[in-house]
Amino acid sequence: MHQHKHHYHFERLGWVICILAAFFYCYEYLLRIEPSVMVTDLMTTFKITATSLGVLSAMYYYAYTPLQAIVGMIIDYFGPRRVLLLAIALCALGSWVFGISNNLYLAGLGRFLIGAGSAFAFVGALKLAAIWLPHERFALFVGMTTGLGMVGAMIGDVSMSAAVYHLGWHSVILWGIYIGVVLFILFFFFVREHHPKDQPHPAAMYLPFKELMISFAQITKDKQLWFAGLLGCMLYLSLSAFAEMWGIAFVHSAGHVPNYFAAKLNSAVFLGWLIGSPFSGWISNKIKSRRKPLLVGSLLAAFMMTLILMMPQAHPIILAIFLFLFGLFSSSEILVFVVARESVKLKVTATAVSFVNFVIMLGGMIFQPLIGWLLDWHWTGQSSHGVRVYSVLDFKLALLVIPVLMLMSALLAYFLKETYRPSHRI
Repeated sequence: MHQHKHHYHFERLGWVICILAAFFYCYEYLLRIEPSVMVTDLMTTFKITATSLGVLSAMYYYAYTPLQAIVGMIIDYFGPRRVLLLAIALCALGSWVFGISNNLYLAGLGRFLIGAGSAFAFVGALKLAAIWLPHERFALFVGMTTGLGMVGAMIGDVSMSAAVYHLGWHSVILWGIYIGVVLFILFFFFVREHHPKDQPHPAAMYLPFKELMISFAQITKDKQLWFAGLLGCMLYLSLSAFAEMWGIAFVHSAGHVPNYFAAKLNSAVFLGWLIGSPFSGWISNKIKSRRKPLLVGSLLAAFMMTLILMMPQAHPIILAIFLFLFGLFSSSEILVFVVARESVKLKVTATAVSFVNFVIMLGGMIFQPLIGWLLDWHWTGQSSHGVRVYSVLDFKLALLVIPVLMLMSALLAYFLKETYRPSHRI
């Protein structure tokens, strides 16, 4: 009886630790999307064009993306507790630098620091889950953590845009410091990385450094993993290029609605991902295929985005439904991680998944500034208070790159090798 109580206590502690880590991912997602709810304010403060704003926002990805290749190894080597405490501190510091800045380069540095800290959130949460949670709960936790990220984005869209309107963008960004400090304190007192069991948890084992390097070299030459990464990158543009950056500005322009209302409509994309992510995993197992949902998801997402761009002024409810469906179909992207896991030996799964995630995250780095550049290229010369004003047509032409790339992702899905085996579990 005493032993049973002990076991129950540790399982409960494990969930507390892992949920705290999942909340860090939610927090970093909130910070990630900040520029999208303050487009006009940032352009006015720094007197910049859409290209420069795209670069400012993408500074997050310039830190986040390259780090994806090595975060797993860093966390394995130093342990998740120390690394995640430092990562939260970096996010809070980045928020402070970004929040106090009236200088574009200082703001860029703030975004870079936020990106560097954020890079460890998802992998760190999964590492703690591997140590603390029963094996059969791992997939549930991955889905829950992804969902919390989407919740963070939706809260950001709806609450932050209203707060920016009432308090100004500086104050809203500085709130990120207070959340970071609270998270840091909770982490410091509650998060432990050693499971009380004597033997190490099998999922927490990692390869010797030399073997890891050899495996990484093999993975970077694997065509299947490149296909999976590029496919995921193109589908993830629904978030990295659209919902996280240019979506609110486009909806504001296309729907002739205020920014705070445009933010509510834009959050429908995140809602689509929130519902679609677990559904994609379920349907993939049900039909015994990874390729088919990726192929169909890519085609339908491209179709929905084309509809959104081709529509004359749409009723807000119709637009919200289309944006929701765009997110729902794009969320089949999560299956590229399953493809990665099923394409390599079990002991190099983390390295393969990390490499695929690195390729996916290149999308934000490249396409946030590229869409800004396309907006400037189509710009007709209109401005207000010294800030460029982009027409609906400017946005539609610039964002056309998204459905075109999603059609290419459907082509990649067609050539992807099927990896489903009955013995594999998501």
